This record gives sequence, structure tokens and C-alpha cells, in this order.
Amino acid sequence: VPTAGEYRLILALTDHCEVYFQERGVGLSSSDASLITVAGADVDGLTLRVPDNVCAYQYQKITGSITRANGQPLADTYISACREVNGRCKEWGKIRSRTDDGGAFAITVPDEGEYLLYFRLEDCRIYFRAGGFTTSYSERSTARVAGRDVRLNPRQIPAEMCARRISGRFVDANDAPLTERWINTNGSDGSASGVSTDANGRFEIRVSSDDAYRFGIELRSEPYCWYTLKGQALGSRDNPVRVSGADVTGITLRLPGTVEELCG
Repeated sequence: VPTAGEYRLILALTDHCEVYFQERGVGLSSSDASLITVAGADVDGLTLRVPDNVCAYQYQKITGSITRANGQPLADTYISACREVNGRCKEWGKIRSRTDDGGAFAITVPDEGEYLLYFRLEDCRIYFRAGGFTTSYSERSTARVAGRDVRLNPRQIPAEMCARRISGRFVDANDAPLTERWINTNGSDGSASGVSTDANGRFEIRVSSDDAYRFGIELRSEPYCWYTLKGQALGSRDNPVRVSGADVTGITLRLPGTVEELCG
């Protein structure tokens, strides 16, 4: 150790399981750990006794299954869980599991608490809610994990959810295509979808439902620069773009200036 002081010993048993030294065994959280005082001499002879299957008691799973609107399993899709603390989600995309060929998933979570679950249908984000799904962040529900596994009932994606598309091109002020730029749409209900432009600046975004959508563009990643399109950025169309009963195609997103000007 680098200096005198008080230390906690942590043993990583697996990628997802850590235990902490105690005078009479192990603890499963840092608050349970015994403090070891180092002052002027080495500390020798400590014994860490680890019970069998200790990790089985520290980690729980959230399980369930999902089918598409046509009844087919939602296979090979990441289902993510995010722990909510004080109404806010911590570390998006860190805890996740792929569905199997039957649409089933099993997510191992590291702590007890309230977990928001979500996945993407192509580029359209869908959240779990009580008994079903929603594309609105404000309407989401959480699964409470407390000492045991949580099994969710099988769920089917509604036919009308994430069925509409907005497609077009993204160009600069001189009509040159802007390639490999992330475009995000936000609906009035808090729904969000995103996709990158292709080599010709074209994009096709699946949106959650009939609604009015605004566009944001990641103009630069290093240093980061995000720009929200305003006014006549859509040429003859207004921003937001309104989707009602059909796909919206052939729009042009045009920057009002150069990337350097807009990003300062």
C-alpha cells in the first residue's frame, strides 16, 4: 500500500461478484467491510474465508420474453437494465443481455433497487411499463429487485408501436452530403430514435408513433458538438416534422452554416 492509513480489502471472485474482507468472513458491500489500519509496520496473517456460492446471494436476475407484433420472437436483441436513483437512470447500456431464439432474456443485476428496462426495435427505443411497453420515458415503469429473481410476464410489441419512418438526406449549407453523422429524433412525449447517415448522407429513422418530431445532429465527436435544427432547416417543411398516418419521406436536413461555424 502507498501510505499509512485505513484500507478495505476487496476480492473479485468473478466479473460480476466482489466480496469485502471482514474479521469473521466476508461482506457483500463496502459498508460491511472491516477497516485495516496500516501504521508503521506491515499487516500480516489475514485470512479471508469465502463461503460456497456466495455470489448466488449477491446477484439477482430479471427474466422475461418478448414477441414481435406478428407473433414471432424478438430474437438476438439486447435488453438493457438501468438502475434508477432519485428518479434518474445511472450508466445507460452497462447492464444488458441478448434475447435467445425464443425471445427470452435473463439480465444479471449487481445491486438491489429499481431497474428501468429498455431495448431498441431497429433504432426506436422502447421501455418496459406495467404489463406492456411504451416509447415515452415519462410513462416507463421499473422492476424492483430485492433479494430474489424477478420474472416478468411474456410481452408482445403492439403493431402500431415504432411502425412509422422518416427518411431523407442530411446536407451542409452547400448541399454537400454529411456522412456518418448521428441524427436523433425526439417526440413530444419524450420518445427518442437515432441513426447514422450513410455514405450519401441518407438516413431512415423508425419513430415511435404519429407525433411531431424535432431533429438533433451530432456534428462532431471530438471535441463533442451537438446541434438542434431549428426554423427552415428542413427546406420547404417546418421543424418539427409531423407524422400522421403514413411515413414521411424525401425530406432534406440542411445546416444553416458550416460545422466550424455552428460548433464555435
